[in-house]
Amino acid sequence: MLRYVQNELYRIVETRDRAEICKNPLSPREKEILLWVGEGLTSKGIADKLRISFRTVEHHLAVIQRKLSVTNRQQAVTRAISLGFILPLNTYNAPRDPSVRLII
Repeated sequence: MLRYVQNELYRIVETRDRAEICKNPLSPREKEILLWVGEGLTSKGIADKLRISFRTVEHHLAVIQRKLSVTNRQQAVTRAISLGFILPLNTYNAPRDPSVRLII
């Protein structure tokens, strides 16, 4: 199923965008922020969980959106999952805890 979604995404995305996505994988912190976005947290909530500033979260989200060629945070989560950069929550066994470091 994931391969089908990925192929469809590649078909839709322009060649230039596809090359940009492939050469700019997300950093571990960007993936972590996307996981929290996928769980419905606001930028303020993510900042509190990760003990970083709100502006830092917003900066990471802007970079993520640029790397993935999307216009909002929900599209970023969807595209990152479709491309296999992150896994949705239901594939993890343990609940997320800010004191537990994710291996991404």
